[in-house]
Amino acid sequence: MDINQINTSFSFAPYYRFLQKRKEGTDDVKKQMFQYFASRIEEAGVQERDVSVDELPNFKELLDILYVSLTNITIDGDKDIWGITAPFASTFAYGTPSLYRSFIDKESGWLKPEFESNFKEIGLAALKNIYHTILDQLYGIAHPSKDEFIYRYIDASTGLYRFFRIHFNQDFIETQYNGNCLK
Repeated sequence: MDINQINTSFSFAPYYRFLQKRKEGTDDVKKQMFQYFASRIEEAGVQERDVSVDELPNFKELLDILYVSLTNITIDGDKDIWGITAPFASTFAYGTPSLYRSFIDKESGWLKPEFESNFKEIGLAALKNIYHTILDQLYGIAHPSKDEFIYRYIDASTGLYRFFRIHFNQDFIETQYNGNCLK
């Protein structure tokens, strides 16, 4: 399967539906937060449509809201690595300063060389994640290790191996079969 042939897009719609459902089921302070987040999405007019990569910079406030609402309040963006992508995309829609500083080369805007050398390994993990998502969402077959990937690389400054864990959160991914390809 060629990952580039998957029809994927970024959308606030699954998150918006999540907020609508959650605010119906609670009467505490969270209800006000859910309502506020949902109202910001409604004001932007993106509660039911896809957002193109070119449009994403126009929705920085909504991406900030996603970040704040989906992470622990103690997360420090200068230290903790966190990001959002469209499903199975190779570029980030949003990330913490730490994410960009750690993985992206400032001059090229692409992965730092120590990560490019193992891009095939990262691509294989992404492909496994795609299959796990398809099996789970379309066929109801869950896989226990589908949500994370441990990656090893050599730190250019020390020459030692470093490890990090990529956690794939699929809560706001919707997979559809449209006859010829997955969407």
